[in-house]
Amino acid sequence: DASRLMDRSLTTTISINPWRTVAECTKLASYALILVLAFLLARADEWAARLLNALLAITAAYSAYALALGISGYVQYQFFYSTPPFTTGLMSGPFGSPPRYATFAGMGSIVAAIKLTRDIGLVQVRGLDLRRSTLNLLQFFFGKGAWTVLALVLTTSTLFASASRAGVFATITSLFAIVVVQTVLQAQNAHSKWSARALSGVILLIGLLAVVNGSVLSDRLSQLVSSGGIDEVRGALWEAGLRMIHSAPLTGFGLGTFQDAYPQFADVVMPYVVDKAHNDYLELAAGLGLPAAGIWLLAWLWLAVCCVRGIFVRKRNRHYSLIAFGTSVLVAVHSVVDFSLQIPAIAVTYATLLGIGLAQSSSIRSGRSA
Repeated sequence: DASRLMDRSLTTTISINPWRTVAECTKLASYALILVLAFLLARADEWAARLLNALLAITAAYSAYALALGISGYVQYQFFYSTPPFTTGLMSGPFGSPPRYATFAGMGSIVAAIKLTRDIGLVQVRGLDLRRSTLNLLQFFFGKGAWTVLALVLTTSTLFASASRAGVFATITSLFAIVVVQTVLQAQNAHSKWSARALSGVILLIGLLAVVNGSVLSDRLSQLVSSGGIDEVRGALWEAGLRMIHSAPLTGFGLGTFQDAYPQFADVVMPYVVDKAHNDYLELAAGLGLPAAGIWLLAWLWLAVCCVRGIFVRKRNRHYSLIAFGTSVLVAVHSVVDFSLQIPAIAVTYATLLGIGLAQSSSIRSGRSA
């Protein structure tokens, strides 16, 4: 069309904005390489533990920063821009947006919950009486386990204080999936009952934190029920995305070109720049086309399935695979209504966790230390 209207020959490209597509492909390649690097490092148990502890410390530090901002009444947006912030009164930390922060905090909460469950299982010894078991737990909570408990409290509290409905729902869905896997595992292995009990206690703690910090979230859920469904903005963006896919199902319009293509397929004019579809699956298919998007998603699913397999074949250290599985469920669910995985900090964190989980998903018979 451009060549005809301008009456001149133009170079043919598969993307309507090649620069954006190259930039997005570069980012995806970077995330893939980070996953590979984490995989190579985490094949050694010592490095897997170091990486996981580092990520937990980072997410806890981000949550502490979000909490400090919330207590002071500020949002980070105010430090860099003179215009009023578009969100106030909600936890968003350094991300500036509650839904994106909720994904990050949710991953930290999953890491802390599973690590705490595993550590509690290690200090609980079969055959001990109630008094000795209680003493062991108290020594753990006020000793080497204190920082994990603190990380869980910080990440979970700020997650619920973000009042992100999708972020909280995705995290709860992830916890439910973890419980299901743990239940199946317990049915196959009687020795895992301590882990099941510990997980129940940790989820009870998360529920308590939800009650304490979830008042704003409760109000927003009430608004969602009264409105009767998704907001009109997301609905308009999804309809435009579906029309893009229908228009170019095989090749797409180019990865990262939703902003460029949206005006051609929009029914609603938005009073701001529309650069995301708020659904990573629709946006991926509209950008890459259905075949390439399908291959990318199947590869992602295959990696998650490898982690699930690792949960059942490992004799110990299976918590790494369980974390990778749990965070995969979280980001997969949240990506239905948001674009958190397009935020570099979230994508890098998730890629690292997935790489650790994959590295630790081989059985003891594979030749590696279990």
